[in-house]
Amino acid sequence: MELIQHIKNFFPSTQRSKITGFETLKLNYSSDGSLKNLTETFGWPPNLFIILYTLLDYTDKYRLLVAPQSHFKWDDKLKLEAENAATEWNYFLEKEKLPNKSNIKIHLNNIFKSINMKKCIYDLLNQTEFCQSTFICSGTVILATH
Repeated sequence: MELIQHIKNFFPSTQRSKITGFETLKLNYSSDGSLKNLTETFGWPPNLFIILYTLLDYTDKYRLLVAPQSHFKWDDKLKLEAENAATEWNYFLEKEKLPNKSNIKIHLNNIFKSINMKKCIYDLLNQTEFCQSTFICSGTVILATH
């Protein structure tokens, strides 16, 4: 299954964003299905969580947390990065915008860049950058919203 199809399973009206990145990401409480692009869709962190959680569940890649492979090891550096990302999500939820030099934006761009949309989700999760960003974003959304 392609990444864009996985997203459309949950948000059928979402189109690939015409924005090349998430620089304009703003908090968006709308979850009524009228979201038009990826930036709007992921302007509400629970939307991002459902996409990433189901992606990991569907592909069984959640096992990488306890059984690392050559392209992914959950080490101290990634744990620290996840903690920093959780702080950014909290800032986002409080201030309704991300800091200018946001690691969250970098991770969102790593996951949802245009070239990834037509790729198989299994292939994407075998790529180091995509896999790390997926785990960091999915985990930190949970930390930030609790």
